[in-house]
Amino acid sequence: MSYAFVYTSDALKEIEECLSSDRFSTYVHLANGDKQYAINLYLKNMNFSESLFSILHVVEVVLRNKIHNHFKSKEGEFWYQSNNDFLQESEQMALRETLKDCSKRNQLKSGDIIAGLRFGFWTALFGRKYEELWRHELRCIFQTDNRPLMRKQISVMLQDLRKLRNRIAHHECILKMNLLEQYKNSVQLISWLSPVMASWIQENNRFKGLIKE
Repeated sequence: MSYAFVYTSDALKEIEECLSSDRFSTYVHLANGDKQYAINLYLKNMNFSESLFSILHVVEVVLRNKIHNHFKSKEGEFWYQSNNDFLQESEQMALRETLKDCSKRNQLKSGDIIAGLRFGFWTALFGRKYEELWRHELRCIFQTDNRPLMRKQISVMLQDLRKLRNRIAHHECILKMNLLEQYKNSVQLISWLSPVMASWIQENNRFKGLIKE
């Protein structure tokens, strides 16, 4: 049997202490000092974070696998070791650290390495310093019937989504962000990479239901 939670003064005090006054103050400010409403905003923030994180999960996984499959088809399963001269020093360093960490855990399958590379590694490949990589390699992993996509367009979208992902990962407030735009950009990126995956995640994600509230 479930019971409705009662927001007594003691319960409100306990929640604030557990969340910390510094963290909770953000929501109290948004709620114009109403602490019970601030808790409701905190819950909304958690629900939005949960729904958007699943979308960001798909963006990251699909993006890195599309890139991996592209290079694998040209250079083989372990392209990141056999031919990685196109990587800049920061990405070379990230790759070396990932290979080292996976080696310690005896996880040397290509899938382990690809999954071990952080989102920042993959988004960096669309930065200005990788313009030639975009023109000759990465542009082809995106599918669009409209005008050709620009690297900068993809880069800006990915950097914005990375900021959102980091805020969610650190349990920070995202209510002031344009969440609907972030959702649309996420779905758009996925659709350019895989229309099937875009349709699937929209069908199985509850963000649109939350935003309607």
